This record gives sequence, C-alpha cells and structure tokens, in this order.
Amino acid sequence: MRDVACFFSTRGAGTRSHPSRGRAFTLIELLVALSIVAVLIGILVPVLGGVRREARRTQCLANLRSLGFALEAYRKDYKVWPDSPEYPNEVGGTISLARALSETGTLSTPTPVHVKGQPAPAPWRCPADDDFSALVGSSYRYGPGGSAQVMRFVQANNPNWRTLRIWEQVVWTYENNSTLALMTDAYASKVGSTTGRLVGKDPWHGFGPERQYAQGVFIDGSAGWDRRPVRDPVRE
Repeated sequence: MRDVACFFSTRGAGTRSHPSRGRAFTLIELLVALSIVAVLIGILVPVLGGVRREARRTQCLANLRSLGFALEAYRKDYKVWPDSPEYPNEVGGTISLARALSETGTLSTPTPVHVKGQPAPAPWRCPADDDFSALVGSSYRYGPGGSAQVMRFVQANNPNWRTLRIWEQVVWTYENNSTLALMTDAYASKVGSTTGRLVGKDPWHGFGPERQYAQGVFIDGSAGWDRRPVRDPVRE
C-alpha cells in the first residue's frame, strides 16, 4: 500500500500544471491591428457624416410640414393664402407672414422676431442653416409671396399690368401647378434672382433626384425635394 501511495504521489507531482505566460504582440501584429482600425475609421466617418446630414434633412422636412400645416389652417380660416412677403417679418402685401401664421395658433414659435445676427428659432430655421436665417429671419421662403413681390415690381413699372390683380393671379397659379412649393429652403431657392438657381454655394442638403437642390412643402401638404425639373446649378 505504501508503494501505491508513493506511486500516485509521484505521478501527481509530475503532472502539476504551471501558470502560462501571455505572449506579447510583435511589431508586425501591432501594425496590422492599427491598419485595421484606420480602415474602419475611414469607413465609419463618412457613414456617420451621412447620418447627420440625413437627420438635418429630416428635421428640415418636419419644419416645412409645420409651416405648410399653418398655411393650410390660415387658408381654411380666411379662404385664401396669406398675401405676405417671402420672409416672415418683411412688410408688404396685406399682412406679414409671421403675423398671418401666428393667428392660426398651430406653431410652437408663431412669431420669429428677427434680431439681425441671431438665428431664427424652430420651426423657422433649418438645422443645416448656419447664417441665412440670421440675415432674413427664416431659413424658408414663402413662394407665393416672392412671386407677388416680383410681379408687383413689374406692375409698378409697366402700364399694361396696372389692371392685373396680382394676388389673385399668384394664388391661381399655385393652386393649379402642383410642382410649385409653398415654402422652400430659402438659400437654395432665393439665390440666382429670376432663375431661382443656386449660385456659388452647395445647397444645404446636397442634391436630390434629378439634381434637385431645394426641399419644399406643397399645396397637397406633402414635403420633399422641389418637384420642378432642374439642371445642374449655375456657378459664378
């Protein structure tokens, strides 16, 4: 029995495990790992930038829908679109756009009091707009108001237009043309004078299908890319 006990005691001592030591990375392995990390960063950074751009575009569409809903509420109350200039605090027509939409009670910030140099509050400011709303009080342009301003200028300098009822003509045009947006990204649609095309700067949300560069809200309440077919933007 003593011999058996010694045998098992000796065997157990011979098979006793020892803690293993971790193997260090070689220089080549470390460089490979760093290269993989660099590749992943190169892939993820553009993706994350695209996600941020899409989030800003989505919020912009939400702002446009809010403004479009307020315009429709005004139209239901007064049976006509507000005869207002293209930006909310401008004087002209029969009522400012800020006052017209504030009367509907549908906007969280109904009257964006414009303090020059300060961005407009939501929903009047597009999240991709860094400076334009600080100049005019809104990131968005009221299409019928802008059209009426141009036509009234022509009327004042053209005797043949003196009898034309400008606002009635503008309302008829917008109600019979589903490609015209009631509100659009102001920078993208204003710059370029009568052509309405972008000059000298990329649009806030990149380009949409068929090289469309502006977002808008339409008479049917939908919001999206400007429906007018356009060519590449003019560069000056």
